[in-house]
Amino acid sequence: MTDVPETQPRPARFWPVALIVAAASLLLGVGIGGGAVLLAGWRQPDQRDFVVWIYLKDGVTAEQKAAVQTTLDKIPSAGGVTFVSSRDAYEAARTDPANKDLVAILGESDPASWPQRFEVETTGTEFRCEQVSALWKAPGVQQVRVAMVYTKDQPGAEISC
Repeated sequence: MTDVPETQPRPARFWPVALIVAAASLLLGVGIGGGAVLLAGWRQPDQRDFVVWIYLKDGVTAEQKAAVQTTLDKIPSAGGVTFVSSRDAYEAARTDPANKDLVAILGESDPASWPQRFEVETTGTEFRCEQVSALWKAPGVQQVRVAMVYTKDQPGAEISC
C-alpha cells in the first residue's frame, strides 16, 4: 500500500483583515461621534468681556492704592488698569446720556463725594473670582464689582464673587 501523506490545511491568516476592520471601525466611530457633537450644537465657548471695578474708601492712602493696583495688574487685560478720580467719576456720570434725567440731582452733589475707583477690562470665556479675592477685605477697598459686558447677542450680568 502506498502511504499518502496527509495534507494539513494551511492556517488562515486573519490578522491583516482584522487589523483593517479595526482601523476602519475606529475611524468610522470617530467620524460619527464628532459629527454628532457638531450636529447637536456644540461650539467653542464665546469670548466675553468683563469689567472689574474696585471702589475705594474715603481717606485711602497712596500705599493702599498701590497695593490694589499691584493686585489688579495681575489680571490679563489689553488696556491695563485705569484709575478714575472722584472728579472724573462725577463728570462721566454728569455727561452720560443714560443719566439725562438725573442731571439736576447730579448738579447738586459734591464731586468730592464720589468714590475713587480702579477699572480693569478683561476678556475670556469666564471670570475667575480668585483674581480679585485678595481685594475683598483689603484696607482702603469699599466694594468690588465684576460685570460681564452685554453684546448684541447676549445680555450682560453682574458676577457674584
